[in-house]
Parts: sequence; structure tokens; C-alpha cells
Amino acid sequence: MKGEVLDVVLYDNPPLITLEEGREPAGIIPELMRSLELGRSDLEFRFREETFPEALKLLRSGEVDILPGIASSYERQQVMKFSKTSIMRNRAVIFRRENIPVLEMEDLDGKIVALLRDDVHAAAFRNLAEIYGVYCEVVEVDEYQSAVRLLREGEVDLAVINEVFASRIKDEDSLVSTFISFNPIEIRIGYRADMSPEIIRRIDVTIEQQHDDPESPLNRAVFRYLSPDTTIRIPVLLWVILSLTLFIAAIVVGFNLVLRKIVMQRTKELVFERDRAAAADRAKAHFLGNVSHEIRTPLNGILGFCQLLESSLDLSKEDGESVEAIIESGHRLEAVLSAILRYSSLVSNPPTAENEDLPLDSIFYEVVEILSVKHVKGRDRIHMDIEGISGHSYKTDRDAWYITLESLITNALKYGNDLPINVFATEIISEKKDQVVIRVEIEDRGHGIPNEALERVFLPFEQVDVSLSRQYEGIGLGLSLVKSNVEILGGTVHLESPAEGGLRAVVEVPISVSHSEPTP
Repeated sequence: MKGEVLDVVLYDNPPLITLEEGREPAGIIPELMRSLELGRSDLEFRFREETFPEALKLLRSGEVDILPGIASSYERQQVMKFSKTSIMRNRAVIFRRENIPVLEMEDLDGKIVALLRDDVHAAAFRNLAEIYGVYCEVVEVDEYQSAVRLLREGEVDLAVINEVFASRIKDEDSLVSTFISFNPIEIRIGYRADMSPEIIRRIDVTIEQQHDDPESPLNRAVFRYLSPDTTIRIPVLLWVILSLTLFIAAIVVGFNLVLRKIVMQRTKELVFERDRAAAADRAKAHFLGNVSHEIRTPLNGILGFCQLLESSLDLSKEDGESVEAIIESGHRLEAVLSAILRYSSLVSNPPTAENEDLPLDSIFYEVVEILSVKHVKGRDRIHMDIEGISGHSYKTDRDAWYITLESLITNALKYGNDLPINVFATEIISEKKDQVVIRVEIEDRGHGIPNEALERVFLPFEQVDVSLSRQYEGIGLGLSLVKSNVEILGGTVHLESPAEGGLRAVVEVPISVSHSEPTP
């Protein structure tokens, strides 16, 4: 029995969708759609090819039934329907020519940028530029290939493309990623506004089943189109070297030649391992850059609107203080993001503390003030005894202390079962002249941590409870950042389980005493 015929419009967007004249559509999306057609006898798809703006126009007008491989947005939801199950995730990346330096958003000012017409990433870029106050001359194109061509030919300075398409750009190209990444979205299937909910549901169920099956057509297509094409070269290279070695050994049978080939083989293996390690480092840096920019983008929007709100004349004194606290917290969050990137470079390039004269007790009060606004009853729960360092000035790194104290006190508030927490700081006499040891103890009365996990939780991305049903959120970077910043200060940190329960964090840092008067 012939199934219901649905008109599907495709637009060129490799490797999701590749359209070539005289050939069937290829890529992740076409293979998924064909598998849906084969897997369900009640559906039959009729494909047609258009540019992205034209495909979007046809779906909005109801001239076609389905537009796969499209991001959902509020505006689009008003004129079309979307699958509840996503196909995969994507995001926007800004590419530049090699001779165009771009280190931060402000460097985009005055540049010419290519944007895909009617693209959600184009709209997000315009909003981002407005938030940062930069002006860019925009050139609209109908395909990502056109944006890349204009960039390669020098007609534009920048191009905003999606990350999946960017995976097709080879390293040897004259185009370079700025690592400015934003607007994470989920790729879904778009339907005309009056599409039957039952058809959408049936297709959603099938896609969900394919997500769960590693051998499904969807997962095989993702692996085939997005995996590096260098994976087959290594066995071929090893076979050539082995054949050449055996050929020379059979003809010459000389010890020197055999030894030379062994050395060459080992050298190639070492070069391969070196290149693989370098690739892993680049992937880690790219991931951390993406995370940083993804968080910074909405954070800058929040700070921008808060600063506008702060300038309002209608705010009461209390509301004004609250807005100031929000802005201050936002700036501190920016400092934490910088600390994440700083942590990633500790192994290869350990930083040194930036010593400045400052009263250490002021950092304690500043952290407690900020956290008192962020946490309900935070001020009442925090009991401080820092008389041992009050009125003294030290040569130390302010940011490292701030991040350390904020992370440890935040953890105590978070896991302390709403009970009081104790913050204690004092000086301990050091054997070195003009130097003391600052000992800080932060203690809560929560559930604590099992003894076997007291050291493990300082590792990056490690948590005591890793189950999906865990009570507390987080990615397990807090204590690893604490350890990194304490080591920058030249100190040590460890956790203890008091006999009365809870958890105690102990920080000891050797520190130089400043002979200047502390700033009031």
C-alpha cells in the first residue's frame, strides 16, 4: 500500500545536506529522511531543492510539507510547526581571513561580515553586535558556501557560519576561526503550520529510537560525515613503511640499513603521538573557548540591561543597591570564566602570582557581601572570625584569593543544609623573615564527603555524586579551581571531616607582610 506523500524541500548545507546537480541529495539529513521513509510504509517523501531563503518561504506559505535541518525560533514557531525531538546540536562560529586580526568582539567594529539571509545565527549576531556596541557592514547571502567564497576572495572580512558546516573547512585554507562561538541551537524538522500532529508524533518516535541505537542510520551518517577523513591514512602509511623495510632488508641485508629503518619507524610513531597530543590540546582549548563565549554572551546581555536599569530614576535606594550587587556578581562571574581558561594552561605555562599590597580582610568582607545578596539568609548563616588578619596588609594576588574564598564559601552555603557556617582566618609564624602563613578554615554542618573522596574531588570535573538524579547541580570544577589558585599563591588546600559532622576546608598560604599602611 502506498503511504501518504509529503513534499520535502532541501537546501544546500554540507555536511547536513549536500546538493549536486545530477545526483541524489546526500548528507546526514537526506539519509535520515530516507530511513524514515523505508522504516514506515505509511509515509513517502517527494524531494525538491531550493536555496535556504526560498525553502523557508515555501514552508511558511504551505507549498511544501517539510523542511528538515532547521533551527526553531520564536518567530518561526508562529508560522510553522517543529519536531519535539532534535536531530543534533549546532552553534554559530565567526571565521576570518588570516590577515584580519580578531581577538575579541570589539575587534569586529568596522568590519564587513557575510550573513546567511533569514538565518537564526544571523539574527543572533546582530543582537550580539548591538550588545557590544560594534558596527559591522552586512552582506547577505543565500548559502554558507557563498559566505565562505566571499571571505576567501577578500570581498568580506568575516563570515558567520554554523559549526557543522565549519567542520568542512580544511586546515590548509586561508580562513581561520576566531573561536568566537555563540547561539547554541538544536537542529529539528520543520513542518507546515497545519501538518497533522499524528504524523509529527510518529516521525518523532522514529528519530528518538534512532538516537538510542548506535547502529541506526542517523548515528552512522553522523559518524561518517563528521569523522575526520585522516583515520584511514595511518594503516596505509604503516603498510608502506613495512613493505619498504622488508624490500631493502631482502636486497641489501645490511645491519645499518635495517637499523636506519627502525629509527625512521620509531620517529614517525613519535611524530604521530606528538601530533595527536597537539590535536587533543587544540580540541581542549577550543572547547573551553566555546564554553567561555557561550556563557559570556548571555552574561553581557544581563549586565547591559542591569546597567540600563541602574541608570533609571525610578529605582528606590534598596532596588539600586540590589542592581549594583547584580552587576558586581556578573563581573565576578566574568573573573571565574577567565579562571577556567587560566586553569587550562597551568600544566604548559604555570602563571605566577601578581603581588600587590592589600588588606586581606577586605576580600573576606567583599566575598561575604556579594554572597549575602546571592544566597537567601546568607549573611545570617556566615559567622566570621578573622581578627587574626584584620588591619594587616600583605603582598599577594587579589584575584586568586577572591576566587578561592568565593568558591569555598559558596560550597559551604550550598551543601551546609541551611545551617550556620564558620569562616576563620589567622596568621601563623613562619621561619622566613617578613613572612607569615595565613591559615583559613571554612566549616559547614552539611552531609560532608566520604573519606575516600576527599582528594578525588579536587580533580577537574569530579563530583561525589555523579548520578543523573543528584540533588545538587554543577560540573565539578569548583574545587579544582580552588586548588589551582591556592597553588598559584604558593599554598596548599585540603579537606577534613570533623568528628561532629560536616566538612572543613583548610587553606595555608605563605605570604609576605607588607610594610605599607593598609588601605582603609
